[in-house]
Amino acid sequence: MSGGRARYVARVLGRLLAEQARARRKPGDGAEERARAVREALQDLGPFYIKVGQLLSTRPDFVPPAMLEELATLHDRVSPAPFSDFEPVLAADLGPKWRRLLRDFDTALPLGAASLAQVYRARLADGTPVAVKLQRPGAQRVMADDMRLLRRAAALVARATPKFTAVVDVPAMLEVLFDAMEAETDFRVEAANMRRARQLTQPYEHLTVPRVLMPPTRRVLVQSLAPGTSIRDADPRDFTLAQRTGIGRDLMAFMYHGFFLDRYFHADPHPGNLFVHPGEPAHLIDWGMVGRMDSSTSRSLVLALLTIADDLRTIIFGLARETLSERQAARTALDIIIAAPGALQQTRGILRTLADQDLTLHAKVAGEPNRHGKLNDTGPRASWASSPRPRRIPRLRRRRAVNPDRAPTPAHPGVGGRTAETAARRADRPFCPGTPAPHATSWARTAASTR
Repeated sequence: MSGGRARYVARVLGRLLAEQARARRKPGDGAEERARAVREALQDLGPFYIKVGQLLSTRPDFVPPAMLEELATLHDRVSPAPFSDFEPVLAADLGPKWRRLLRDFDTALPLGAASLAQVYRARLADGTPVAVKLQRPGAQRVMADDMRLLRRAAALVARATPKFTAVVDVPAMLEVLFDAMEAETDFRVEAANMRRARQLTQPYEHLTVPRVLMPPTRRVLVQSLAPGTSIRDADPRDFTLAQRTGIGRDLMAFMYHGFFLDRYFHADPHPGNLFVHPGEPAHLIDWGMVGRMDSSTSRSLVLALLTIADDLRTIIFGLARETLSERQAARTALDIIIAAPGALQQTRGILRTLADQDLTLHAKVAGEPNRHGKLNDTGPRASWASSPRPRRIPRLRRRRAVNPDRAPTPAHPGVGGRTAETAARRADRPFCPGTPAPHATSWARTAASTR
């Protein structure tokens, strides 16, 4: 860890505390002045702290409104550095004759300035307008120093407050953020993310991703110029109702498709990263930070959302009751789960067994009579039921070859927990060795279908 960096961070934070104290002593609220002081301090501290400010700007649940408005400028309105700071980056990565590759380079006013980079407008040799993303000089070194500093600070916090650390694992949270930001410092990774995301947006009419137009380097990325402006600054009156609705629908569908099916999604979708223009599809930019989700987490998230979305359940069940019979609605839901690419084979077998039974979906709606003739006084709920009542699904066992000539014994029970001999005695019929246990044939067919 650089001692100079630690002293600089301490000096900036000390200045911030002093400014906060002075603002509190002044007459009036002073919230805007304090928020501006926080934003300037984060900006002075560099890329990592700017990223922290960006994350805080999306949390209105505990960040005051004045602070939210000020921190929102850190997404793409960081005070720009002069182009002379970035020209050595272009010369080092593209060569001293980079002006032959990028013409009409607008060095006076960058299109955007954020935590790690600035973006400039230019043209290729064939006249194609492009956006050139240049990494801030020294950004990687500063971030490495900050990561070492914060790792030590997090370790001290963990030792000093074990009870708090047992609830909030600060070191683990920092490592997640560090991993994401390390990928952002290599524009070759971002270019690969853009290519994949562009393929994933092809089915959507109102959403796309800029194209990578030149081989990227670690610090220089040349991409197609996204038309329009940030959706935060766009005037809704310039867009038709169909386009506004289409952009919102496609963006939502794309994000949920990424969460639950592709398990690959844009991890920083703030308004500054979505550009819109009348008559054009929306462009989702800045793919340096992406998220990936394993199938188990994705399924758990689906279940959590279904558990808390009471209003959504009411709508879904209402539509199902209008368009489908209860049996059709139940079977359709099961078919969707069975067809999910991430569904475990064992889960599919169980669901097929359930679907083969006479399942019905009973939605209890407030104000409607239940089976006892009384009005429901609870909110809408749904539960799976069947008529007749379904048998308990036996626990799946490791697949093994079935010898039809061998009768199950108490040490080797048949499927369902009953031996064939016991079943024969209960049915008051003679027992014949080799008789399979009850339901063994149907369950074997189910197990075979999951192979």
